[in-house]
Amino acid sequence: MLRFAPGPDRRARPTFATVDAEARMFGWFKRQKGRAAEPFLFLRPGDRYRVVRSFVDHDGVDHPVGESWTFLRSNFLPYEDGVSLFVKGADGAERQLRLQWRAEAEGQILNHLEDYVLPAQGEGRHWTLLMTRDSVCMGDDVLAPHWSTLQVARDADAAMVARAVLSANYLAWVGAGATWSLSLGADRVLFGYRKGRRFVMPAGQEPLTARADMIDRLEIAYHAQVAPESLVSGEAGRSQPD
Repeated sequence: MLRFAPGPDRRARPTFATVDAEARMFGWFKRQKGRAAEPFLFLRPGDRYRVVRSFVDHDGVDHPVGESWTFLRSNFLPYEDGVSLFVKGADGAERQLRLQWRAEAEGQILNHLEDYVLPAQGEGRHWTLLMTRDSVCMGDDVLAPHWSTLQVARDADAAMVARAVLSANYLAWVGAGATWSLSLGADRVLFGYRKGRRFVMPAGQEPLTARADMIDRLEIAYHAQVAPESLVSGEAGRSQPD
């Protein structure tokens, strides 16, 4: 509460404590204004995204398949569960996309945003995947889902994608013997760390024929410290040096 000390003219005047509190308060607002925008779920400021499943926002505006924009920043209104996504369209104009995080409103969209919006793909040789992974413990589960993006060559096979994941320092570090897996089409590979060294092991028939541009999302499974050979069904795959 602001405190005032009455002066000789009986009009309230701010004390030193009040002035100091106001200076700190306005200093906080100034710092917030200068802060860099933070990601919202998997949306990262400055990255382009495209709508892959049409939806209607809280203002009744339709967002059709194929719509694309650059994500700028977000804002959350707690007492109304309101989410504002500020985006920039192809015309360079900034727009506000409002959603309400409630079951009777747009909660379904926000809870499964990855089903509606994905990274926009360029015309070059690179392909962007939206990836997530299993949690490795209860503490790690607090931060789930573990959304991130991975850029690989369009023609990368499953083993190449696995190597890119390892190089991205994205996986949770749980020791030198962790095993993970991912699937690309019908191809599945095991990868991770064995005796402190990286490994990539096809877990099925070879050669690997699927390519990165066949998918948009990548889900990585965690197999704890289980030996990769015991996870291979059928003929054991041959470990490939990284």
